[in-house]
Amino acid sequence: LLLPAIKRQLMKTRREVLNVLDIGCGQGQLYPVVKEIGYDYFGLDISPDQIRIARMNYPEIADQFEAGDALEHTDLYKRMYDIVVVNMVFPVIDTIEKIEQLLQRCTIILKEEGRLIVGVVEPCFDRYMQHGVLGREGIETEFRGYFASGDRFRFPQDTNNGVFYFTDYHWTLGDYFHALRKAGFMIDELDECKPPLNTELPHGFYEARFQYPTYLVLGCEKQSKYIARKKIRDISKSFSELF
Repeated sequence: LLLPAIKRQLMKTRREVLNVLDIGCGQGQLYPVVKEIGYDYFGLDISPDQIRIARMNYPEIADQFEAGDALEHTDLYKRMYDIVVVNMVFPVIDTIEKIEQLLQRCTIILKEEGRLIVGVVEPCFDRYMQHGVLGREGIETEFRGYFASGDRFRFPQDTNNGVFYFTDYHWTLGDYFHALRKAGFMIDELDECKPPLNTELPHGFYEARFQYPTYLVLGCEKQSKYIARKKIRDISKSFSELF
């Protein structure tokens, strides 16, 4: 559900061969999507283990995966990017100030015509909310409600190697909107990752995802670009009214 939505946003920016920075790239799951479109790719993740697996999965671009913290990685700012993807990173950040800092760095490394694509868990229906509102079990948290920004919750995920525990933080839609705007971005695309009607997903999986939104993908542009376009539209409207 999530990767197809990111692909839709990537396709909206297609002009020529563009370069994409994938912050929080994990094991490189986004790379095949970027490759299929024809863009250049660079992946950054804070986990050396994740980067090691990404390099094993895609040895042909092993040198384009790098371990590092996007808030401290100085080499990150030696080049500019057409597209920056920040996918499933914000829910694991424990303060809104760090989210704002990361977005400000994205503003610096994005070209003037560049775009930011943000993927997050749908905050109205994330596991934290499902625990409090729907009574979902297996989640460790003191539920205080949707507007309890920054509340921590922990939940298990079954894997081939046993159970892995995720620790996430709850951020509201308003938190994301204000952080993006403060960093100089305007949201101009919103994709709620609707399940496809024709799907090969197991029936139960599909039905559950169709009951409520699972993920949210935001397409953003710099405010300077947004303001410039608005001025052009206003001028065009004025001329059309004159004639």
